[in-house]
Amino acid sequence: MPMALSARIGIRIVKSSTATEERLALVRRVAAAAPALLFGSTALELAYPELLEHQPRDVDFLVPLESVPAIVGAIDHVWTSWEEPIDARCDLDVLRGRYYVRGRHAGRPTLDLTYESPIGWESAWARRVERDGIAIACAADLAVVYRTRAKPGDLELAARLLAVREPVGLGQ
Repeated sequence: MPMALSARIGIRIVKSSTATEERLALVRRVAAAAPALLFGSTALELAYPELLEHQPRDVDFLVPLESVPAIVGAIDHVWTSWEEPIDARCDLDVLRGRYYVRGRHAGRPTLDLTYESPIGWESAWARRVERDGIAIACAADLAVVYRTRAKPGDLELAARLLAVREPVGLGQ
C-alpha cells in the first residue's frame, strides 16, 4: 500500500484524511505550474496545525497576477472571476481590481488564487516559510489576512498567529 502523501513529504497534519491528501496533491500541482504562496486554512493545516479549529474546505493561494493564466491552464477546474468564466487565455487587465479567481471541480477542493491582497506578493514571498517545496505564508502575514477578514474568531486567530514562532525546519 503506498505511503500517504502527507507522510512522504513530512508535514504534520491534525487529522489525516482523503480530503487532506486531495488538498496536498492540489497544492503540489499549483506549485509546479507557477510561483504560488499557500495561505488561509490549508496553510494553517500544514504549518500551524495547533491553531486549526476545523478542516479546510478549500485551498487559498496568493499569486502574482501574471501567474494566473499558467495555473488556470494547468489545473482542471472550472474557473471564474466574479462568476464570469475564464480560461488560460484570460485578459489580465480585466482581472485587475477583482482580487481573485476561483476554481471549482465536483468532488475536489475549491481553489482560490488571490492576486490582490493586503499582503503584497513580493514582500510575502520574501517572508515565506517552506516545507518540502511548499511555499507557505509566514505566521505574521497570515495574521494580517485574518485581521483583515474579521469574521467571527479571526481576530483571536490573528493574535495567536502573532505569538507563533515559525516551526522548526521551515524558513529560508
